[in-house]
Amino acid sequence: DTAAVHRSLLDIVHSPFRLAGSPGDISIDAVYQEAWLLLATGDTVEAVASLDRSLDNLPLQWELPFGLYHGTTGLVAAMALRATLAAHAKDSTTARRWAQAVLELRANSEPGTTPELSALRSIVASRSGPR
Repeated sequence: DTAAVHRSLLDIVHSPFRLAGSPGDISIDAVYQEAWLLLATGDTVEAVASLDRSLDNLPLQWELPFGLYHGTTGLVAAMALRATLAAHAKDSTTARRWAQAVLELRANSEPGTTPELSALRSIVASRSGPR
């Protein structure tokens, strides 16, 4: 039941712990998964807000997850998702910001392992401003 999943996600995102805590209290890989699920339930607004709260406060992120594979993977995935959502919303400044960050972090990736980077390169190459 999509509505029940959505309600459960909102309960988590708006829990007293989350609202009282620092944006860095929840690891970015968990934030990415929640944002993806919010999108799957049709809630783009909440997905963007969740991503922005963490991505705009990266210095507050707890360090441990970045020493593990899932932390760095989650960070890059969150950045790419935020770039894509911004591009769909015609927010080219935000789209380019996060797309460029992903491209810089993935600059030395092995060819063939990064087909999703093509769309991000298009975002960075875009010259149109936000509408």
